[in-house]
Amino acid sequence: TICNVGDSRAVLGKSIQSNGYGQRQTLKAFPLSRDQTPYRKDERIRIRATGARILSLDQLEGLEPINDNDDSANEDGDLELGEELDEGGDPPRVWSPDGDYPGTAFTRSLGDSMAEDLGVFAEPEMLTREIKPEDRVIVLASDGIYEFLTNQSVIDICAKFTDPLEACRAVVAESYELWLQYELRTDDITIIVIFVEPIM
Repeated sequence: TICNVGDSRAVLGKSIQSNGYGQRQTLKAFPLSRDQTPYRKDERIRIRATGARILSLDQLEGLEPINDNDDSANEDGDLELGEELDEGGDPPRVWSPDGDYPGTAFTRSLGDSMAEDLGVFAEPEMLTREIKPEDRVIVLASDGIYEFLTNQSVIDICAKFTDPLEACRAVVAESYELWLQYELRTDDITIIVIFVEPIM
């Protein structure tokens, strides 16, 4: 069972091609969690019901127009993080109706008392799934890993290794390099890689 609160992510790498002699195994990424952020229409609606505002920093500073009808304008209304990357780099955030705080880019968290009155609570979303014979790798990683890497990119890097620690080092190195390429800072880039032995 995966219980998720916030914008860290669990991803499964499943074998989609038999690993014949001398062939590298092909893995496909499947999300085991969904980021709880204002990118999700259901989370925006829930947060706005508390009176909170959802704005990017550019919107807050008056550099971009504010569109409070973005929940009804689009049937789906979600940016599916993990499959897509936020190219703009200015994510929607949760703000108090009375001030420019807390500015969280997530809609659920543990112990954030300032944001709790705005609907940012610690109730997890849960997924229960049995391990299957084609399951090969499970990745648990913070949002900084996925800022510039898709779920599939992370699984592809992990598939090159037989040692989970080496897979972790490679993903962190790639993520760190991309952060420095696009930003003047890095976010938290923490990862756990679990290789699953084939079930016979």
